[in-house]
Amino acid sequence: MGMPHSVPDPGGRTNKGLPSRARSARQAQRALRQQRRDSSDHGRRRRLARRIGELFGEFLAEALLASVALALFAGVLAAGAWGWQHSPAATVVLVAGIALFLAFGAHQLATRRAGQRKRGRLAAAAVGTVIFVLIWAMYLVLYLPSP
Repeated sequence: MGMPHSVPDPGGRTNKGLPSRARSARQAQRALRQQRRDSSDHGRRRRLARRIGELFGEFLAEALLASVALALFAGVLAAGAWGWQHSPAATVVLVAGIALFLAFGAHQLATRRAGQRKRGRLAAAAVGTVIFVLIWAMYLVLYLPSP
């Protein structure tokens, strides 16, 4: 693999008689091998630190997303309770309107065909709202305690 430690001379002597340039080349090779070993350990440490950082970042992002989802759910519940206390009829009408809007969006999402002309802004808003509510509901199912 590398140079031998001693190169026999035709006269039977070892490389002690070689010029200093040849000895320094051998020392340079040894130093280079040691540097590669050291850098590989450092590279492993750096990769491990990067992986730990990524894991910690993912944990923080997941915790933030869960907090936002649960806070939004608590806000919706608080708004519904407040509305029910002040005007139950208006609250029922509002919930029915939201349900109809979501049903319209689900219908638009389910009946869309490839190559069909683009739909209006209301349909796009309804579809976007349906997708948001579905993702949010699935996310909440993971974090709400089960009975």
